[in-house]
Formats: sequence, C-alpha cells, structure tokens
Amino acid sequence: MTFTYGGDPSANNRDFVRFKSGDTTDRALLTHTDEEIAGLLVLYPEKHAAAEAAILGLMGKAARIVSGGSQSPDRGSLINQLKMLLELVSSEAPVTEATAGGVELADKEAQEDDDTLVPQPFSVGQDDIQ
Repeated sequence: MTFTYGGDPSANNRDFVRFKSGDTTDRALLTHTDEEIAGLLVLYPEKHAAAEAAILGLMGKAARIVSGGSQSPDRGSLINQLKMLLELVSSEAPVTEATAGGVELADKEAQEDDDTLVPQPFSVGQDDIQ
C-alpha cells in the first residue's frame, strides 16, 4: 500500500483527488492509499465525483476513530470539517444535464401543430379510463 502526492493537482487525477479531499500527507490522521484512490477513479471516472467519494471515505474512517486519551481527535469536529469540504468540492463539480433520450419538446409541439399529419386514433394519458 503506497502513498504518493506530487503537489500538483493538475498533474494527474490521483493528485487532484488527494488535493481536493485534503489527503496530501501520509502523516495525516486520515489518508487513502494510492490503490484506494485508483479504485475510486475506476468507479467514478469524473475526478470531482472521485474526490467526493474520497471525502466520504475519510468521513467513514473518522467515524471509526476510537476516542480516549489526550491525543485523540474530536470525531465530531473532523466529520464537520469533512462535511464542509464535501460541500465545497460538490459545488465546484461541473454540472451536466441529464438526458434520457426521446423526442424534444419543440419537435413534439411542431408535430401537434402540423395539420398535414394524420391524427392517431387513440392517445394514452391519465384520464383515459372513465
């Protein structure tokens, strides 16, 4: 299990995910291995989504920290910081419009307005059953 970070988030997707999730040093309390990040990039090819998943993974690790003693971190504080980081990374992610295919609304309206088309003998809708 390895940990590498080159310091340049634009160099590769692994460094981008590490930078955005705050996972930039192997001496940190919460880290991901290179193999874990590689797995996230396979599951989530878009690097912002992989960074979000990495932050969620760090939140899971933070939740499992055993508290006790003067050196133990405050789990609630760690998780709240990660939540704020997750909101920031989520807001930076590119927004894509979901499409399911089918007929464009303009095309449907154009067909409805076309007098030369033969009307269908039936239609399906919620009020068909009387």
